[in-house]
Amino acid sequence: MAKVRLFGRVSDAAQGHKELKISSKTLGELLEHLKRTYGDQFTSLIFDETGKIKPFINVFINKKHMSQFKGLDVAINDEDEVLIVPAIAGG
Repeated sequence: MAKVRLFGRVSDAAQGHKELKISSKTLGELLEHLKRTYGDQFTSLIFDETGKIKPFINVFINKKHMSQFKGLDVAINDEDEVLIVPAIAGG
């Protein structure tokens, strides 16, 4: 199972969970699992109305930003670490 680490508001939307183990074949499948598990609050934080990940949500697979991969179809292995991090703003 892949290790999934959630940060900030993403963790809050996942009922306070900061680290999970999830078995999935692709990043898209992993995110769908999280949507089903944590419902509307999680889904509306992560995804826009068209189903795309919002620009201020950063997803990393083994320290590489998801923009380096070919979308949500990137394969996820049991040894992988997925980080879901909201952008931090302020001053």
